[in-house]
Amino acid sequence: MKHLFLLTLLLASVFAIGPATAGTNDTVSGWAWADTVGWVSFNCTNVTGECDRSNYGVTIDPDTGKFSGYAWSDNIGWVSFTRDATMGTPPAAPFNGSENYSALWNKTTNAVTGWAKILSMGNGGWLQFRSAAIDPATARISGWMWNGNSDGTGIGWVELRSVQVAQSVVNLPPTIPIITEINNTAVTDGTIIDTGKTELATIESVTALQPKFSWSPFVDPNGTSDVQQAYQIAVEELVNGTWTTLYTSDPIENSGNAFLYSGIIPALRYGTTYRWKVRVQDNAGVWSPYAEPVVFTTPSQALPQLSEIAPAGVADTGQTVQLNGAVIVPEGTTVTAWQWNFGDGTTLEGQQQYDTITGSPTGTNYIAPNHTYTADGTYTVTLTVTDSAGYTTTRQMTLAVQKNVPLPVWRRIIPF
Repeated sequence: MKHLFLLTLLLASVFAIGPATAGTNDTVSGWAWADTVGWVSFNCTNVTGECDRSNYGVTIDPDTGKFSGYAWSDNIGWVSFTRDATMGTPPAAPFNGSENYSALWNKTTNAVTGWAKILSMGNGGWLQFRSAAIDPATARISGWMWNGNSDGTGIGWVELRSVQVAQSVVNLPPTIPIITEINNTAVTDGTIIDTGKTELATIESVTALQPKFSWSPFVDPNGTSDVQQAYQIAVEELVNGTWTTLYTSDPIENSGNAFLYSGIIPALRYGTTYRWKVRVQDNAGVWSPYAEPVVFTTPSQALPQLSEIAPAGVADTGQTVQLNGAVIVPEGTTVTAWQWNFGDGTTLEGQQQYDTITGSPTGTNYIAPNHTYTADGTYTVTLTVTDSAGYTTTRQMTLAVQKNVPLPVWRRIIPF
């Protein structure tokens, strides 16, 4: 009884002056059990008010998987997971070399290996993880730890009975997104994309200085329970051979995989090389690394601008439709080529010089042709214009065509 009383006093003093880490901020909680010594607490938050006495806990670094911190037992005192002078070097592999840690979670296999130490037992207090692992689905550590010495001393098996890891630790980051398109132009090799040579003004208003960035759909190694919560865009400008940050968005809460660089300050400029990248966040708040950036160059000048090319309303089947090919090109350039696709299987193309001062074509105005549709239907009309600088703009509109049935003609009939 006297020896038990002295041990109780010793452990009480160790608890009062022993190691402490921020238990409320540590990422491991719950309990382990040994038949010889009872419960071992991995975090002071396990017991109401205990953090006011000693704010201890065990933590796992979510990036490296390294363990650190302290657990506590009323019967054996502090159990250290921190590789320092107090702990010393583990007696055998793994991690008995120059490592700065003694226990590790392998984020690929989820296995937990290594050592902790019961400080009150000195070199006889080493605890080795045995068949231990973290289940990402439940965020629990299962398995065992073993303490036994050649002289027959030790506490034996310690079961990791209800040891919980914070979801932010075990939640693996989303898969790195892959940049797929700029302005509807597929990215095939991650090299320079010249957004200026083609502008497609169809479904979305995308221009050379307001590019649309697209990336691969969200994928998360934790399974379908994780979904995309947000994304973040970063754009850099090449200045004198050095990449300089131009714009980094705040996290954008959106599950989509496209971003239109529009209405943003600073705006993009003509004749400049940029690169952009994106990262995504899952619903647990974990970010993926940034995607491999893709480089693109804006055109040296503005692209041709096209107005509405098809009349509004409904056209008559069999009647001539006047299409509009009005185009504005930058000063010093002319329209050198154009192509109409009327959507009914017929096309019309040619070369057309455009007067940049008067805005009128020279020669016959084939750029604004008449066309007759012979069948009812809805047609997609496309005009593609290329200027003398080699830049191209494409405009699409839909045109509804149907037979115009005349109203009945009123005729007076005199009764008999």
